[in-house]
Amino acid sequence: LSVSNIEFGNGSDIIVTRLNSSGSSLVGSTYLGGNGNDGLNLASGLRYNYGDEARGEVFLDASGNVYIASSTLSANFPVTPGAFQTTYGGGEQDGCVVKLNPTLTTLLFSSFLGGSLADAAYSVKIDGAGIAYIGGGTASTNFPTTSGALYQTYRGCITDGYLAKINASGSSLISATYLGTNTYDQCFFVDIDEFLNVYTVGQTTGNY
Repeated sequence: LSVSNIEFGNGSDIIVTRLNSSGSSLVGSTYLGGNGNDGLNLASGLRYNYGDEARGEVFLDASGNVYIASSTLSANFPVTPGAFQTTYGGGEQDGCVVKLNPTLTTLLFSSFLGGSLADAAYSVKIDGAGIAYIGGGTASTNFPTTSGALYQTYRGCITDGYLAKINASGSSLISATYLGTNTYDQCFFVDIDEFLNVYTVGQTTGNY
């Protein structure tokens, strides 16, 4: 497969590797993916800047569990039973959200995150209760927003950013909102403060 400046003749998988504190041995290392490209943001509407293909994030909680926000083109990406979205949304790619145990031997939860067009998950942060906060971009007019969210319907004509909040077991989308204007928008980074207010940094070409 050749897309943009990235070439993978046999496709691509996410790889997750953990070293000991001295870097002298592997604690754990695993592939993560299906039969399509995984770990790359290859959707044309979401690749706006140089290097956008590589957007994604790894985050650890206080117990050493590993969280990943990334993208997948695999309809058979390894999701877990009871995850909040167990089927591929469709389109060029979906976002994916994954939690592994500290030794990378067990998927604690794994889920798609997306609608019927192109979606990507770029950033993940975890609060003290294990709730995951995700930021990303979407071209899907049916991205899974939630009742009462700030923007429940698609706002743009190119892409919107989004913010999502997932419960600690990965079984429920607590809240999710579009965030954007009438043109191009994406949320590249997400963070939370001590009061659990949610912050995002991204990009827009809109003026309202």
